[in-house]
Amino acid sequence: MAIKIFSLSGVDSQEASDIRKLLVENGIEFHETLGGSWVRVTGAIWIVDISQLDEARKLISDYQNELALNARVEYEKGFSSGEIKSLFQVMKENPFPACIFTFIILFVISVYIYNIVIRL
Repeated sequence: MAIKIFSLSGVDSQEASDIRKLLVENGIEFHETLGGSWVRVTGAIWIVDISQLDEARKLISDYQNELALNARVEYEKGFSSGEIKSLFQVMKENPFPACIFTFIILFVISVYIYNIVIRL
């Protein structure tokens, strides 16, 4: 009996390709189901041999941890070089939209609080 090891829901094609390649390189037998056209059924990668389940889970987990670490390093590098800006920097560069959004948020919160107080 096959066991689902990796859901392809929301996964880009590069990551799915890397997972397939990782499993093939380590000799883990798998098959893949494709997602339905109505998005009720998502695609998945299934392990055929249950004895390889722990190894496959470890490989996928290590791959995803490495991917997350690389993304974090890339983000930190962009943030320190100024390519990625903080919310405060964006608000400082564009004060008018920041004020409008702040007033809208405060208005919504005040209407919500007012409705709560009225019902008491």
